[in-house]
Amino acid sequence: MQTVDGVAALILQGNYPGDCNPAPPEDGCAPAQQNPTALTTQIGGIDIDVYGAADWTTDQIVSVSNTI
Repeated sequence: MQTVDGVAALILQGNYPGDCNPAPPEDGCAPAQQNPTALTTQIGGIDIDVYGAADWTTDQIVSVSNTI
């Protein structure tokens, strides 16, 4: 968890490398993805989702989000 303007924000890092080493009892794997880095929060009662390039770092997306 990070904060944006003092409000808790969930950040999902992009470029998920995948997980194809399932542990029992799992029977599948998650392939690599080129998903964007995303930040989700609520400021002033408004839901806010910010998406950046897949290779953005957490610091980059928080920095951009702090300008909202």
